Amino acid sequence: MTKLAHQPFSDWLLTEEPLTSEEARLLQEHLRTCPECQQQQVALTNVHRLFKDVSQLVPAHGFVSRWQQRLADQRTLRQRKIAWVWFAVSAVLASLALTFLGYQAFGSLQSPLSLLAVWIYRLTVIVSYWNSLEGYLDVFRGLWPGLPLVGLVFLTGFTSFFSVLWLATYKRLRATRRVVNET
Repeated sequence: MTKLAHQPFSDWLLTEEPLTSEEARLLQEHLRTCPECQQQQVALTNVHRLFKDVSQLVPAHGFVSRWQQRLADQRTLRQRKIAWVWFAVSAVLASLALTFLGYQAFGSLQSPLSLLAVWIYRLTVIVSYWNSLEGYLDVFRGLWPGLPLVGLVFLTGFTSFFSVLWLATYKRLRATRRVVNET
């Protein structure tokens, strides 16, 4: 018999839905003559019996506490790894910054007068930028007299929002997750 000839009977054996009386009759007739489908029915019956006979396993005593401890240890280990990575990145960046500053300082130590001139120039540029910015802000203040008040309101709102966000994040990170033992 071809595989296609077994297809509806194989499907009927595996289905959980009830068969019509005609389908059940056709299946029984086919099972009397087909050893492959008989073997499939016996195997399926054995599987169903095995599922019914197997008792549910109970976890060993202290499983939940051991699992929670292992989870806490894994979190601690992960946090330590992250801390060491951040420490290494910070150390590398600090070393690069110190190297750059040392190079700059070495060049300026040869002529302290030029260093003083550079710092005076930079201070002058910063003051001139500030004066220009004040000029632009004066124009905006003239256009809308309530701008400083609106800016203060938005600044207060952003500060409040980020404070609440930080507190919620901190609370979530600090909260311990507990597993309920349902035995």
